[in-house]
Amino acid sequence: MVVAVSLDDKSIELLFTTQIAQLTDFITKRTGLCATLSGPPGTGKTVTLYYAAKKLGYRVWTVDPVIDQDIDKVLESLKFEPLSPTILHVLIDGLARSEIEKILKASKTSSYVVVLETTNNIETTCVEIK
Repeated sequence: MVVAVSLDDKSIELLFTTQIAQLTDFITKRTGLCATLSGPPGTGKTVTLYYAAKKLGYRVWTVDPVIDQDIDKVLESLKFEPLSPTILHVLIDGLARSEIEKILKASKTSSYVVVLETTNNIETTCVEIK
């Protein structure tokens, strides 16, 4: 049996209070190259990101390497200013570290906020990428 659960904004805020606060703080202060959301599937990573973005008036551009296989096109797009504040949300499962590094290096000169998402336990912090 499949049960669909619909979360309203108040439910999201209650469930993910700490994560939303941390993410909105990162987005507004830009304290590093990127934020990383990690955890098992279905734990609220994506919904937390979209809620924080909505709260701050940001759009979210999600890049899934399984579908958007040409990372170079994504990198080319980062050279242009977005029309409105935008978060580049990259699903990094299955993406080579060299590709992640390319995205982070390109983001240094971009006005996009970069958020990486993985279902793996990630130990490396984005600020270590030079």
